[in-house]
Amino acid sequence: MVKFPPRRINPWYGYRSQASMKSQEAWDYAQRMCSRKIVLIGIVMLALALVEWLVGLPSVWCAFILIASPLIAFPYLISVIEKQLKRRFSSSVAPSGEGPLKGSK
Repeated sequence: MVKFPPRRINPWYGYRSQASMKSQEAWDYAQRMCSRKIVLIGIVMLALALVEWLVGLPSVWCAFILIASPLIAFPYLISVIEKQLKRRFSSSVAPSGEGPLKGSK
């Protein structure tokens, strides 16, 4: 996604959520943030693997750490990006249940 980010909103490729697909500006922002954070997660996982190798941890622990780290990292990634989208684009996105006609007759 860093090298070839999706240019237009689509259901197949990129960071897809209701908030990111609300507008092209939100989509572009979500793609930039997600790609940067995925690269950071990759660097952290590479560092973890290097430390495991240097320390000489048993292979069971290595497998556990390398399986657990993305299971922790990706839900965190989603929550951070969704909070950023909400904070940045909250004025352009109406909260659920509140449409433009709420309270009008």
